Amino acid sequence: MICIRRYYLNIILLLFFSAGCGSGDGSDIFRGQYFGQKPPGIKPELLAPGLISSSDFEYCSGFLQNGKAFIFKRQEYTGEDFSESDFYNSPTLFTELRDDNWTEPTVVPFNDLHPFNFTTAPDSRSFLFTSKCSEEISDNSLKSAIWKVELANDGWGKPQRLGSPINSGTGDSYASMTADGTLYFMSGREGGFGRSDIYRSELVNGEYIISENLRRPVNSEERELDPVISPDESYLIFCADLPGGFGSFDLYITFRNSDGTWTEPVNMGREVNTLHAENRANITPDGKYILFMRGTTEYSDIYWMESKVINKIKNEKRK
Repeated sequence: MICIRRYYLNIILLLFFSAGCGSGDGSDIFRGQYFGQKPPGIKPELLAPGLISSSDFEYCSGFLQNGKAFIFKRQEYTGEDFSESDFYNSPTLFTELRDDNWTEPTVVPFNDLHPFNFTTAPDSRSFLFTSKCSEEISDNSLKSAIWKVELANDGWGKPQRLGSPINSGTGDSYASMTADGTLYFMSGREGGFGRSDIYRSELVNGEYIISENLRRPVNSEERELDPVISPDESYLIFCADLPGGFGSFDLYITFRNSDGTWTEPVNMGREVNTLHAENRANITPDGKYILFMRGTTEYSDIYWMESKVINKIKNEKRK
């Protein structure tokens, strides 16, 4: 089944490049913001086939610099299932728009921190990632922690490991930021409802205050993973393997009420979720598009869709 899928993906890529013109190497196809692609609708589409989406494993992704830079992880396909160690150690790649052309993806300068589970912030320059490294050593036996680094016009800054109350030393990961700096993240710290819950911490006078558990109905005895918050904090997307889903892990959405509480999470539907796992969502800094990973331990691709799907789900929920 996987071999058949990869055969058809390679055919798609071949047809994609055959439709191009110019140099013939495909580089002239990807011009302008968001790789010069026709924007997707509310139905997910492969992201940039041939440059980003390929027959290798792609997962974790995000746009920076107002859609003119992109960061993602890629693991070479060897015919074998990739392991947890492969996931942590696979390279984090970066491409940017220069002279109206996208550069060949290269490894980020802080790749020795083995970044994973990352998102990009609404300011279009902040990059939040998870690492099992400390400032002194790289050791995959360490508990995961949340880091931040910024991309300025002159390049990447120095990565900074966030302190308490964001990192607890018990396994904290997948941070996502609102436009005003509030952080949402997942954690296995004590006092939660399940093995992994979603937490929130406000930025007050430049400091993060005590992290609060979102509680029910968002958190449950199951694992709530990969939270990504909208820039205006109006909705939250996360992944979970809940009863009644379409497959392995599905994407769910919950909406924030005026009093700060959250609505009952709803499955994002069969156009988004499949028999395979959908996870590691991210929202573009302008809030227009949603990225996510779809795959298994045998394949993985990055998809994107228009965020108007959120209003569609919200309107259907009201009926």
